[in-house]
Amino acid sequence: PIRVKKMEIPNRIVMPPMGTNLGNPDGTVSEANLAYMKRRARGGAGLIITEISAIHPNGIAIPSELGSYDDRFIPGLKKLADAIHAHGSKAALQLHHTGRESLFLLKAGKAIAPSPIRSLVFGLTPREMTREEIRELIAAFGAAASRAKQAGFDAVEVHGAHGYLLTQFLSALSNQRTDEYGGDLSNRSRFIREVLQAVRRRVGDDFPVSL
Repeated sequence: PIRVKKMEIPNRIVMPPMGTNLGNPDGTVSEANLAYMKRRARGGAGLIITEISAIHPNGIAIPSELGSYDDRFIPGLKKLADAIHAHGSKAALQLHHTGRESLFLLKAGKAIAPSPIRSLVFGLTPREMTREEIRELIAAFGAAASRAKQAGFDAVEVHGAHGYLLTQFLSALSNQRTDEYGGDLSNRSRFIREVLQAVRRRVGDDFPVSL
């Protein structure tokens, strides 16, 4: 066993987040999600991190991505956490914003990013985020973390990899802003730091947060 803040994990095995596309079309947890997770939990991993959950409607990668941006998602997320806990594992919810890396948002002209630089994956260009949108999303990460805690999760993971929004801010290839969120590494990492601070404020000091 190992203890991370108030969470005691029964062993050192972690199942990382993996997408399934099994969510309902409205972003709620489906029976297929629950069946999948129950089978994973029977494997005995000490900590299971769920697939991505969208912290804001403008950051959904695929239409069936699980949502954590509204209280209406809490009952389904609780079922997901309960399915993991039923076999003795600890549960973490992964918090996500796709930024520019969403084909359906790009095609609809709704994708946002630190700078209006085209996606290398999809070849389409997002809109540059305003400072107000940056502040809104920082708060949204914190609110989603609070919902995860209310739903019974033991931890949250902020998705900071794979070219999604946090990575887009961090990389000089995708972040060419001239305000306090662009420029040198300290400024480009500001968004990530402020997201983590917002999450910590909403979940308290004893709740595990990973990145």
